[in-house]
Amino acid sequence: MALQPTAILARRPDVIATDLANEMILLDSATGEMFSLNTTGRAIWQALDGRTAVAEISAAIERAFDVSPERVDTDVRQLLAALLEAGLIEVRAGRE
Repeated sequence: MALQPTAILARRPDVIATDLANEMILLDSATGEMFSLNTTGRAIWQALDGRTAVAEISAAIERAFDVSPERVDTDVRQLLAALLEAGLIEVRAGRE
């Protein structure tokens, strides 16, 4: 299923995030798997608060990193899909 712009996503509460200088490391406490996020990925991760829609996250990333809306939309959706597939985030509302 595709994520709609209105989808609301949240970090899974048992995922441990460690913020390093140039990256964020995520540890899935259930599986022991680790994931690395770059600066943009960190900003997306931090926006996954269970209240902010995908479109709002994309708009914030576009402003913060000065990239085109098309590029942001693609990049944000790809990362969110990967985080969903890895089970690190969950959909709260708006999935279709």
